[in-house]
Amino acid sequence: MARSVHGQAAPRVMGAVVRECAGARGFGESREPGGGARSWAGLPSAGAANRPCAG
Repeated sequence: MARSVHGQAAPRVMGAVVRECAGARGFGESREPGGGARSWAGLPSAGAANRPCAG
């Protein structure tokens, strides 16, 4: 099965946001038996709120 464009771009975008906002991110095993991976990101409210793109 071909991987979608969104699936390729999402990790890069998440990494850039986490770096810019001084956050943390990680990866874990899939909860489903079919494989894959889970990813998570945590952004400090001060770091995320002080960025130009923050609402």
